[in-house]
Amino acid sequence: MKNRKGLTLIEVIVSMAIVGVIAVVILSIFSSGTKNIARAGHRTTNIYDANRIIDELIIKSENPYTDWDAIESENENIVVNNMEYNVILPGIGEDIKVSGKLLKVTSTDEENNTIIIETFVPNKLESGEVEGS
Repeated sequence: MKNRKGLTLIEVIVSMAIVGVIAVVILSIFSSGTKNIARAGHRTTNIYDANRIIDELIIKSENPYTDWDAIESENENIVVNNMEYNVILPGIGEDIKVSGKLLKVTSTDEENNTIIIETFVPNKLESGEVEGS
């Protein structure tokens, strides 16, 4: 046998094919990772926007003259319900009724992912008034 230096054409083609398959797999992993990062970023932005709306509604709830019907009609993603909850405090033994508003904000992004944020805001008590009495 002769001492050969270098590679045959078939060895070069096979090695290029193997490197190509590995490159396609690695690039598809990076591509899907990038898409997931972008999707998570859009979802985070969507959550922050909904939280901002909830915060604004909580601030408006402190004003007794807030027109909740107008707020709901202006934005179809906002629902305001008057609610009353019974709260049991350990050691007291009786239910305390807490009335307030259940604020619900629904937000949908470009990919039709829906985020719903709800919070309960109790009615503001007048000084000296006891809730549930």
